[in-house]
Amino acid sequence: MPEDFSRSWRLPAGKAGAGPKADGWGTMEKRAGGARTLVGQERGWTVEVRDPGETERLARTLGQAAEVPSVLVLTGPLGAGKTTFSRGLAAGLGADPSQVHSPTFALVHEYPGKVPLYHFDAYRLATAAEFADLGPEEYFDRPGVSVVEWGERVQEYLPPDHLEVTLALDDHKPNARRIRFAARGPKSERWLDAVRRAWEEQGGSCGS
Repeated sequence: MPEDFSRSWRLPAGKAGAGPKADGWGTMEKRAGGARTLVGQERGWTVEVRDPGETERLARTLGQAAEVPSVLVLTGPLGAGKTTFSRGLAAGLGADPSQVHSPTFALVHEYPGKVPLYHFDAYRLATAAEFADLGPEEYFDRPGVSVVEWGERVQEYLPPDHLEVTLALDDHKPNARRIRFAARGPKSERWLDAVRRAWEEQGGSCGS
């Protein structure tokens, strides 16, 4: 077992969009505690967060609202904060966030907690078939939450019902992020509704 107390499997040696309107979502702006929430119609929701702490707090709220088993697809450019988001999610699931790191050199890490977190990374895969060789459906069916970073590269092996989270950089505010949620099925819609309610009840700020 690695020092990070997770189980990991390694490979053999060998801009996000312009916002919700680009996806056909109507929006209205709602301000709460400094964070700006863009509430989309139907399956989407976009939040603008001010810093990594607020990113992590939003992800923690998502973890606390999770219905298991669930699959989350995490996308965005390098440096957008996907690992920060995963740490917050782990905290919300009752796992140790300090043990979560980018799994770029390992295909999947397992993090134990009140709800287990299965953290996949598809960045270095040569083909989507390498992801299929892991048997990801076995993880997807377990009573935990599976996070697939760079999941757009393995779309054909993802379950139809999943929540997609896209992190976008802000050219004018280096610490800010626009985080877009898209629910791809009824379970993911329930999850999205739950986290949106909880976030707005908390005021959407990075305060405690």
